[in-house]
Amino acid sequence: SSVLAVTSAADSQARAKALNTQGETEFHAKNFDEAIRLFQAAIELDGNYGQAYSNLGLIYISQKSFALAQDAFDKALFLKPNRPTSLNGLASVLFARGQVEQAIEKWQKAVSVDPKFASAYFNMGTAFESQKKYDEALAVYVKAVTIAPDMADAFYHMGTLLNKQKHPAQA
Repeated sequence: SSVLAVTSAADSQARAKALNTQGETEFHAKNFDEAIRLFQAAIELDGNYGQAYSNLGLIYISQKSFALAQDAFDKALFLKPNRPTSLNGLASVLFARGQVEQAIEKWQKAVSVDPKFASAYFNMGTAFESQKKYDEALAVYVKAVTIAPDMADAFYHMGTLLNKQKHPAQA
């Protein structure tokens, strides 16, 4: 009987992973309702599937449903406290809700876990910029483009900041 339970659990996890993958495909195709349905089905099969919660959070952010997004990222982080993508997502929600300091803390944690997470550096830069902490913003934008030289948004923000600080020769 315990062999059957293990097989059943492994089967549920495999089916949950397949549903999550389908959900990601639907998400990228901007079929958000179908993606939500698939992520929720994956979670129903495997309640410990943190990636499905994290993906659900990303959809809710895109729909500006920040309370639902925060709940999804909280669940993902409960299951795996140091998942950089979930930390980045939660930070984005906190930032959108005006909790800038808490957002920066989450982004700092994300880059401490994954020092090559360019998007987290970029997002942190926008938060610093919103606080008029231009030197800090510039420093993390530089980290972002050092990791991801094709990150045009970071270069744009760097140029804007350098221009604000009257360093046009570097921009």
